[in-house]
Amino acid sequence: MTALVETPGIFDMPEALYHADLSLAPQLGRSLSSTGAKALLDCPARFAYQREHPVIKDAYDFGSVAHQRILGGGAEVVVIEADSWRTNAAKEARDEARANGHTPILRDDSDRADALVAAVMTHPIAGAIFAAGGDAEQSLYWIDEATGVTCRGRVDYIHPRALVDLKTTVNASSPKFSRALVDYGYALQAAWYSEGYEALTGIPLPFVHVVVEKEPPHLVAVYQVDLDALAYGAAKAHEARLIFAECESTGVWPGYSPDIELVSLPAWAR
Repeated sequence: MTALVETPGIFDMPEALYHADLSLAPQLGRSLSSTGAKALLDCPARFAYQREHPVIKDAYDFGSVAHQRILGGGAEVVVIEADSWRTNAAKEARDEARANGHTPILRDDSDRADALVAAVMTHPIAGAIFAAGGDAEQSLYWIDEATGVTCRGRVDYIHPRALVDLKTTVNASSPKFSRALVDYGYALQAAWYSEGYEALTGIPLPFVHVVVEKEPPHLVAVYQVDLDALAYGAAKAHEARLIFAECESTGVWPGYSPDIELVSLPAWAR
């Protein structure tokens, strides 16, 4: 396959091609995403396996449909007229849709996604953000100067004044989302995308999350990642790049310790 990415830059490419990480010229090597960085920090061996065996879950499809309907672009959505994935007919329709590069979703979930989209677009700030005429689903490729690692990131929405990420969640309250900055690596992701965009354009932009709850009434919140969170995320991103560079160089992707380790209760339990 002819490489689409010969040099660092911002590209408009299909989502599947971006995630496959097979579109880079040989001199750029394999690239590391923020999702991969989070997996690396957890366990390099798991990252190496998942890189070659990507995971597809029905739970991911709802978020993908919400993204597609708010941002445009992305895979075509195929609505399956069934009330669950339990029947063989529903499973076959789902698998056929995925084989054709489409995103399958059940009718009830599709209706729920429409209500979620309406909640976002009628929110006074979130709706204005996505109506501003920015660029959706842009793929960034850059070289990290400190480690030489080729990095990639797919920004949901590049607003003229901010980088924007759309998140669907169970609870969009500020205490829950503050914890998610660490638990789900959102601080790392924010730093990752911010660094990449600035490296490619020379323009520093704030990073904003538009967070919407999956269940009615689909409450919406908009959060800007502060400097402390970005600094924390940047440190984690650098750590992941160092691990990636070492493992790519040696071909060794370690798992857990081969020794017997002493384990104790967490501090909160004590």
